[in-house]
Amino acid sequence: MNHGRLLTEQQLDEMAELRELGRTAGSIQRHFERQGVTVSRGLIEWQCLRLGADLPPERRRPSAQLNRPYERNGRLVRPFTPAEDRQLLALEAEGRPLNAIARQIGRGNNSVRGRLMILARREARAEEADGRGEPAVAMCGKCERAACDQVIGCCSDSCCPFARRLAA
Repeated sequence: MNHGRLLTEQQLDEMAELRELGRTAGSIQRHFERQGVTVSRGLIEWQCLRLGADLPPERRRPSAQLNRPYERNGRLVRPFTPAEDRQLLALEAEGRPLNAIARQIGRGNNSVRGRLMILARREARAEEADGRGEPAVAMCGKCERAACDQVIGCCSDSCCPFARRLAA
């Protein structure tokens, strides 16, 4: 049962596996279209980010994000500044709810959720690059348990971005 979602849990798992194998969002989109499922590249990017499914290190490219506001699809995009990132992480560490954080920093809920997921991915990549010889494991910010391969959602929070292993 997918409770009004576009994709089933099985399709989300398949999407994450394809991403971790190095497939691009466009390639994953075509894969699902061949199965009769229409999904956008943006949905694929968001879901992979939410699930912690990352490209293998050799397939990653540097971020092309601009440091100044720009327009996308007729809407103004304000990139997060390092100061906002620090404030965001501090508020999250205090245990503030997502909507309270969003209100306090003047951003939308999804912008804050997405930025927290991006920051978590950056941290996992940095840990992975430290050469510790151990896979980077996502930690749930709510229940503080390490995610494992058998656990898709480690807590009842459906927006938890830390619900699967981040290392390939």
